[in-house]
Amino acid sequence: HLSCNGRWRRTFHQYMAYLQEHIAPKHIYAPRTQAELQRTEGIYAKAGFPGCIGSMDVVHVPWLKCPEKNKFMCTGKEGFPTLCWNCACDQNRIFIAVPGPQIGARNDKTIAKVDPFAQTIHREENPLFVNYTFFVRDSNGNTVQLKGVWVLTDGGYHGWRCLQTGNKLAVDDWGQRYSKRAESVRKDIECCFGILKKRFKILKHGMTL
Repeated sequence: HLSCNGRWRRTFHQYMAYLQEHIAPKHIYAPRTQAELQRTEGIYAKAGFPGCIGSMDVVHVPWLKCPEKNKFMCTGKEGFPTLCWNCACDQNRIFIAVPGPQIGARNDKTIAKVDPFAQTIHREENPLFVNYTFFVRDSNGNTVQLKGVWVLTDGGYHGWRCLQTGNKLAVDDWGQRYSKRAESVRKDIECCFGILKKRFKILKHGMTL
């Protein structure tokens, strides 16, 4: 009986490693071609956010059996040990990046500094993203062409150009309406988290490994 349990545990970890290395990249990826990029960005452009390719946020999963020596590193604002993932998805609720995990005590800004997807668009390492052009209007109503994609986030991230958020402190009517619209469009990533937590109990009630 003990031998079978030990073999099952080894097989489980090998299976999870195989999923992460070979299966996940087939389903979780950012736009890889110009056509895919235009299709993803086009949805956000119709919503009033040209150049945007997704929404990004961090999700925390309780770690019920976190080793005692790691609890102080994994306990953040939630008050209990967690592991977290900085995820990005598009308007179709399809994940385009799920790197990680990170320890729960890290904030969004720290996680973004080591997140491969966030760093790719921040450092402009992908020519497909860097050279993508889109059009916006300035305060005078003139059409302006810009380059480089970006994603929607909440207020906990860096003020990088590629990480845009609403401004709750805006005093003018335009700024307030933009902030409200950004918060509304960004709910796609929150919906993804809610759907997965309803579907998979481990994400809502915690990991017992």
